[in-house]
This record gives sequence, structure tokens and C-alpha cells, in this order.
Amino acid sequence: MQTGQHTFVHQKSVFEIQDKTYVYTVQADSTVKMTPFTAGPRVGHYYIVDGGLDPNAKIVYEGVQGLRSGMKINPKMRKL
Repeated sequence: MQTGQHTFVHQKSVFEIQDKTYVYTVQADSTVKMTPFTAGPRVGHYYIVDGGLDPNAKIVYEGVQGLRSGMKINPKMRKL
């Protein structure tokens, strides 16, 4: 989600591995890719994205715990 100058990612989409912050992004072929990004402060249920993530990227919103990079999914688009 983007508002003004800031891009936000919902906390349900975010996971951490060894102190690094990631989301799964949906690629053009409907596979997912584990994508690192720099998370800024939280605002409610959202993290401000400080870098490393394209503001137009399609992000997996829920169900990230069962995913691995390269997995094919059947994405359902929703606006947040």
C-alpha cells in the first residue's frame, strides 16, 4: 500500500529470519519470491518500507508460513 511518499506493508505479510525482514512477492508467472526489505517503524498494523521493495510489487498478504521461493500460487488480488 502506498500513500503519499510512503509505502506500507501489512504485518501479516512480514516475516523475519536472522534479524532480516522479508515479504513474499508475486512474480509475473505466479511464483513467489522471498524478498528482503528494510522495515521502518510500525504504524498500527503496518510497517513503513524504508527501502528494498518496489512500491508496485504484489505482496502475499496471508499464508506466508507455508510458502517457499519458487512455489507457484493462485493469487487472489485484493486492495488494502
